[in-house]
Amino acid sequence: MNRDAAIDLLDRLHEAQNEFYAGASGAALEQLLAPNITWTVPGDNRIAGNCRGLEEVLDYFRRRRDLADHTFQMKRRDVLVGDGDRLAALSDGFATIRGEDRSDDPLSPRRNRPGPLSSKPDGGDSSPPRRANTPIFRIS
Repeated sequence: MNRDAAIDLLDRLHEAQNEFYAGASGAALEQLLAPNITWTVPGDNRIAGNCRGLEEVLDYFRRRRDLADHTFQMKRRDVLVGDGDRLAALSDGFATIRGEDRSDDPLSPRRNRPGPLSSKPDGGDSSPPRRANTPIFRIS
């Protein structure tokens, strides 16, 4: 996978997410996310679970936005690429929740194939460890 293409894709996703989390309509996200997307957030918390389809994924983003009172923002830290269509992204998340500044720096595994985002990556034993709130999806 080409590193510049991976960075461009992740930056476009984060820009669309950040606009949405700040209160935008989500039209930019709808251009990036496939109608049949599956977005998985592992863990046992208020935002954990499986979202199937664009509307469920956007509902998840709305819950996340509302829980952070429209302050949640994503920022790329680094992108790791190799042969094939896989990439791993280190992304920081920032929000102010009940007056307290919070940040998170999950390793976000992502898969890149031509076309819009559509589903989570293959789960197998070779998958990198994931934090409880790290979303997993496939770009296909």
